[in-house]
Amino acid sequence: MLNVSDSLNFLKIKGLPVVKTVKISSLNGLRTACKKLGYPLVLKLDSPEHKTEKGWVVTDLNSLNEAEKAFKRLVKKGEIVLQPQVDGIELSLGIKKDPVFKQVVMFGLGGVFIELFKDVVFKVCPINKNEAKKMIKELKAIDLLKGYRGGKVVNLDLLANIITRLSRIAVKEDIKELDVNPLIAVKDNFKIVDARLRI
Repeated sequence: MLNVSDSLNFLKIKGLPVVKTVKISSLNGLRTACKKLGYPLVLKLDSPEHKTEKGWVVTDLNSLNEAEKAFKRLVKKGEIVLQPQVDGIELSLGIKKDPVFKQVVMFGLGGVFIELFKDVVFKVCPINKNEAKKMIKELKAIDLLKGYRGGKVVNLDLLANIITRLSRIAVKEDIKELDVNPLIAVKDNFKIVDARLRI
């Protein structure tokens, strides 16, 4: 399983929307990256493991002092990556290689909600845009993506493009396993902020 930075770099090369991610190995590197990226920031362990529950992700870093404290704590665990903080509706995408159907694409709510509500939809890869749109409509929480009670309206057309593209990449690159969580819907765009990939 590839680490976060390598997984995100693979997806970026394939044309998927990935948040700016900088590997950090020293305090000097951290200071330079903080100045370049601006605040707020997220610092996380460059690990394919689930990180939030283990305290390996630190969000809402609004100053260099806060970033340095988080870095000093996490660097004892391994390599570190720094990202601009992205806020919005958290979604998830995934690929699994089934022994019978080969690659299957998954779409659902992201963050902690994917495990809490298990609101996910599956289709055999590759899919076209119409099939991707059907996947989105099958989500039980579809109203959340349409601006429920004054919330943000997600660009469903662009989301369908992303799901379609990922399903084709999965077949072409023979992806064994991919977990994109979260894919964050922000304004009229999307950003992948964490991923685990096996090819």
